[in-house]
Amino acid sequence: ACGIPQTLVYIFKIRIQPMKQIAVILVLFLFACSGCAPNRDKPKLADTKLIIDQSGESFYLVHNGKKRSGVMHVPAGYDGSIPCSLVFALHGRGGTGARFRDHGFDEYADRYNFIVVYPDAIAGIWEIYPGITGPNDDLAFFEMMIKGFSKKYRIEPSRMYVTGHSMGGYMTYRLAHDMPGKISAIAPVAGLSVAFGNPVAKGPISLLHLHAADDWTVRVGAQ
Repeated sequence: ACGIPQTLVYIFKIRIQPMKQIAVILVLFLFACSGCAPNRDKPKLADTKLIIDQSGESFYLVHNGKKRSGVMHVPAGYDGSIPCSLVFALHGRGGTGARFRDHGFDEYADRYNFIVVYPDAIAGIWEIYPGITGPNDDLAFFEMMIKGFSKKYRIEPSRMYVTGHSMGGYMTYRLAHDMPGKISAIAPVAGLSVAFGNPVAKGPISLLHLHAADDWTVRVGAQ
C-alpha cells in the first residue's frame, strides 16, 4: 500500500528551514510511493512445444508468451505397438484439469486404450465463441496439444474426441466447430453451443449431448 511514512508525522516537530523542510518531505514522499509505481511488464516467455514431465502425468507448453498446462493419463501397458485414441476432458468455469480428473476417466482410459488429457483454461475460463480468437488463443492451444501428443505417442488421427462439463461443454462445441476434420466426436455435458447468427457446420461430427432437463444453471435450449 502507498502509506505515508510515520516520519512525516513528526517532520514538523523538527526545526528545519522552510525550503529544506519541503525537500525532506518530497524525498520521504517519493520513497513512500516507490512501491506504488506500476510493475513493468514482465518479459514474455519464449514459445515452446509440448513438454511432458518425467512422470508422464502433466505437461505444459508456451504460446504467445503464455504458459499453458494440464494433467494427463496414459493407459497402463501402453508401448506404442497399437494406436490409441486421444480424449480431451474439459473442466467447467473456475475449475482445473487436476480437479476434473477426479471424475474417473483414467480408469476407462486403461480399459479402452486411450490417452486422456485434462488441460487448464487460463483463470478457469475457456474461450467458447466459435470463429473468434480471444486473447489466450485457446484454439491454438488445442492445435499445439494435438500436434505434440501425436508426435510423442502413437495416436490414431481418426480417433480424437472431446468431452467437457458446463463451460467445458461449451468449449467442446466450439472445438467441434473450429477444428473440422480433427475432432471425430464430442460428448458435452450441461453445455451448449454459443454462436453469433447461424453458423454453418464445417463438416460432419458425431455428437452425444447429456443434459439434465431441470438444469437451472445451463437451461436446455438456451443460448
